Amino acid sequence: MKTRGRSFRSIAAISALATASAGAWAASAPRGSTCASFGKVSVTIQYGRPSLDGRHLRQMIEPGQLWRAGADAATTLESNVALNFGGTRVPAGKHILMVRFIQPGIWSLVVSKVSTFNYTPDARIAEVLMRLEKNQAPIGELTISLSRTGGNGKIEIAWGSFRLWGEFTPAR
Repeated sequence: MKTRGRSFRSIAAISALATASAGAWAASAPRGSTCASFGKVSVTIQYGRPSLDGRHLRQMIEPGQLWRAGADAATTLESNVALNFGGTRVPAGKHILMVRFIQPGIWSLVVSKVSTFNYTPDARIAEVLMRLEKNQAPIGELTISLSRTGGNGKIEIAWGSFRLWGEFTPAR
């Protein structure tokens, strides 16, 4: 009986250690967060911040493909009021934020009910074209920022030589 008890405790300890180690390996990219408030509008984006480490974004994504715009857990957009993305109303609450590479020079911002791994077209809440600019110096770690431009909100995604941005407004 004593041997069985020790064996059980040993197996439990090894399992706990293995689970803790696996959790540490899984969370490879640091998390980032950005928020902006204007008037009664409050918006927050939570995302993973992968590093390029010598890779090139255009070599990692094919035309038509969705990119989760982050690493590890899905990138989320949360707002306390409904927002308008290019004429489409996005209800208040927490949604998944992704980017679609349409073709060279053309990208879109996608607001969805589900992540890229479970995405189907009916999960899309809104999709709006983004503007593309080149960074003067490459950005090694993905950075997403929110800012206010007049009465509009601006989402900016910078990584490598790319800087993508799109706007939204509070829904009426």
